[in-house]
Amino acid sequence: MQNRAHGPSADNSRRAASEKISIFDRFGKLLKQINTSGDSWDGMLNNNLLPEADHWFKFKRVNGREFKGHFTLKRQVIPLKFP
Repeated sequence: MQNRAHGPSADNSRRAASEKISIFDRFGKLLKQINTSGDSWDGMLNNNLLPEADHWFKFKRVNGREFKGHFTLKRQVIPLKFP
């Protein structure tokens, strides 16, 4: 099964590459930093799937403003189809 990658849309090229989204686990450990210029995150850490859990993010704009939020990482189970 291939993981979907999530991140800012690639057509947002007008945004500065210095804007960053940081993703943290429930203990505050930094898992990933994403550039708004097109990076993404597929829910993996060191080539291992992370379990379904709550995560937090911080979006830092070029002007210094920060936005913080929360999301739940969910895994989609895709049933196998047999002929």
